[in-house]
Amino acid sequence: MTEPRARRIFVAGATGVTGRALLEAAAAQKMRVLAHARPSSVAKLGPAGAAHDVVTVDLGDAAGLTAALAGVTTIVQCIGTMKKRFAAGDTYESSDIGTTQQLVDAGRAAGVDHVVLLGSVGAGGVGAYLKAKARAEAIVRESGMAWTIFRPSVLIGEDRGGVPGFGAVTRLLGMKKYQPIKVEQLAGALLLCARERAPLGVALEGKPLWQLVARGLG
Repeated sequence: MTEPRARRIFVAGATGVTGRALLEAAAAQKMRVLAHARPSSVAKLGPAGAAHDVVTVDLGDAAGLTAALAGVTTIVQCIGTMKKRFAAGDTYESSDIGTTQQLVDAGRAAGVDHVVLLGSVGAGGVGAYLKAKARAEAIVRESGMAWTIFRPSVLIGEDRGGVPGFGAVTRLLGMKKYQPIKVEQLAGALLLCARERAPLGVALEGKPLWQLVARGLG
């Protein structure tokens, strides 16, 4: 009988709010993951010898990225941008869509068997941001690899406080799809999904997402 493949997780966007929370969750579970960072931001990942490995390959370097993904089973794609970063050269096309395509192409070449995409509730709706999220989802769905998509609502953590009272309103009205989520809760669910390679072929939002959050915190 074939033994299950040992899981090796690559975190794209590891220096972001969600990425760093995921690294902390992995460290707490004594699971060593591979964290990707730009050379200019690698210091955010902490000193050498931390509980994770680090790779700084340019995502535009197809051969280098494929080599970096050797032995990786799951890519967790947390890269995304916001309008306030446009002045620095980021766009939805480059940060949300382009990096997803680069990771999928290299992952397929390297034999990765699972890609987890951090998207957003309302993907495909009105506005450039939600349309970009839908395009990134399409890339993942059409990748030929097993996939899982996360569609959280408003993230709470660090400089992200959300709209005052919004959480209370969504709870009162039973609108779990739009209920704000703490970054630590989301990170725990992402890590659980990557570790178990499940659920597959689903876009998680609302009740199914919160059920996985509860398991990740358990």
